[in-house]
Amino acid sequence: MMGNPATSMVSSPQALVDNAYWQVIMSNLQTSISAQARDQEMQSQEPPAPDTYGIGDASFRAAGGEPGIQKLVEDFYEIMGGSARSARLFSMHPDNIEISIDKLARFLCGWLGGPARYSEKYGPIRLPMAHAHLPVTGEDRDAWLWCMEQALRRQPYPEKFQRYLLQALSIPSERIVEVCRHMRGASA
Repeated sequence: MMGNPATSMVSSPQALVDNAYWQVIMSNLQTSISAQARDQEMQSQEPPAPDTYGIGDASFRAAGGEPGIQKLVEDFYEIMGGSARSARLFSMHPDNIEISIDKLARFLCGWLGGPARYSEKYGPIRLPMAHAHLPVTGEDRDAWLWCMEQALRRQPYPEKFQRYLLQALSIPSERIVEVCRHMRGASA
């Protein structure tokens, strides 16, 4: 005699595992489909007006969404790793630079008004404190901004957006220098 399939699925431990497995698969599929739909929608939208950068997701869209930000960050670290000007700064990063690429790309997604990818994977963003253990100086900040400027020039971003983004990034980069300076003074 066969029991009710719905009842047997609930009562069987293996069925519960299988059901949970498929729920995760479906959830991941829905997330992937949503991300693809959002990317397609972004590509069909008009670029944001320069006076809207920093409002809602205008900066995220101007950067090309997640694919555009990923490209920017990969170019940024390629420049940093290949320049004598940023050698000291690059040496502060982990040997596996992919971790830094992932963290910066995820940070920029949320910071520019897109999805909060950093906190999804790494938790709350504590940018200055995440760098407080490093000996970051004003010269390192300038090298970081120079690398970003070079990476921005490689992107198909409007000139006004490039200037906006570089100016906006100078604020947290300065804050990192201040926190690192304070931490060095506190430990001296």
